[in-house]
Amino acid sequence: MSSFEQFFNYSLKKYKYRDDTKSDVLLAINTFPGLKPHYEDYVFTDGSNMMLLQLYGTIPTKYNGIVYNIPIKVCLMDTHPCSAPIVFVTPTATMQINSGRYVDQNGKVDLPYLREWNYPNSDLLGLLQILSIVFGEEPPLYARQEAINQPPPSRLPPHTTNQSDAASSACPLTAFQAYAPSKIPNQEDTQPSCRR
Repeated sequence: MSSFEQFFNYSLKKYKYRDDTKSDVLLAINTFPGLKPHYEDYVFTDGSNMMLLQLYGTIPTKYNGIVYNIPIKVCLMDTHPCSAPIVFVTPTATMQINSGRYVDQNGKVDLPYLREWNYPNSDLLGLLQILSIVFGEEPPLYARQEAINQPPPSRLPPHTTNQSDAASSACPLTAFQAYAPSKIPNQEDTQPSCRR
């Protein structure tokens, strides 16, 4: 058994719809390879906490003709895919949140797609594709002034980034390398019955 299988077996053991959640996550991370799954404690606004499967990393977005990395965190509830994920932009030390229509001052993302989540019409891949589009319309992050004035690291070749330097230019984020989504596998016809 691969370590990836072991990870899903462990992280999804308390999830109601394990197979559907695993399929949804695999499709998302195969299409957006900048995201990686983690199983971590999530603290809710009321102070309660729960271990949740979360996706961390970056998604590409096009702004003024250039593709940038947007760092995000996607938290999947234990009733995923019947419940909408909780999404945050996660600025690095050189970034600042640009609150607006889609992102609040704490980085929490609010979209009609999340508010109207309705599986199977709503899924992670659709959410990530919409995030990529709306972040291009209204960038959720911008470089801190002190980061703009610093020279870029000399050890990185052109058009590459690392997580800590993701906003070292005057634009919202740094350029993303060529992005080519993988083939999307067919979804199974069997889906959970999401009862409200």
